Amino acid sequence: MHRFYVPPSECQKDEFELRPQDARHAFNVLRLSKGDEVEVLNGLGDLIHSRLISCSKRSVSVRVESKTHQSQPTLSLGLALPLLKPKAMDWSLQKATELGVSHIWLMKCERSVVHWKQKDISAKLQKIETLLIESMKQCGAVWKPYLHAPATLNDTLRSFEVDCQCLYGSLYPDTPSIPLWKAAEHIDGRLVCWCIGPEGDFTENEIQSLTTSGAQAVDMGPLILRAETAVTCGLSVLGQRIHFRRQMDA
Repeated sequence: MHRFYVPPSECQKDEFELRPQDARHAFNVLRLSKGDEVEVLNGLGDLIHSRLISCSKRSVSVRVESKTHQSQPTLSLGLALPLLKPKAMDWSLQKATELGVSHIWLMKCERSVVHWKQKDISAKLQKIETLLIESMKQCGAVWKPYLHAPATLNDTLRSFEVDCQCLYGSLYPDTPSIPLWKAAEHIDGRLVCWCIGPEGDFTENEIQSLTTSGAQAVDMGPLILRAETAVTCGLSVLGQRIHFRRQMDA
């Protein structure tokens, strides 16, 4: 069934319209017509089963037939991601959404090769929000990841809640680390944040900040991974463990 996103404030009534860009897609590309069934997501846990009551190239209206709500899990997964080149950034954010992250922190690391100008931040964040929505629709997630604006590593670490467990991949041989799979087995916080270094890795000062904050270094194997590869590697392992924990707790 085709899925669409409608902001929470715009889908509270029994009848409402799809966003203009979705209406054009529904009419021109999907060839939907009056009476067709669709699913609407609002990004806050609601799955709204709806039926089209009017459809044209300018607007598409739906009527709610049923609504289910999925509460946020008590144990969730987050991602702290440095600013990357556009292609790697988009790919990482897309896969992070598909792998079920609830929060995404963007970071300005000391060795980041990408820097956003202040005047461009708002537009870039809006573009990412659109990417997250499209990824959410594709995988059927009912909660849209909460996106945090770019901040330094230290500010990001300070923004974590007390019961947030932070894990990061370390390339420094002198840094005590444990295997990623073993770290996943010892998840005990309400939120587990997978923290990725930039293309040039964290600096020694940043490693010190991570260590001081209580973050755990993990070993991801003998090969040096690209940042976007490390994203999916860590989130996949941690996400599977969290999924297993949820099943055991249910």
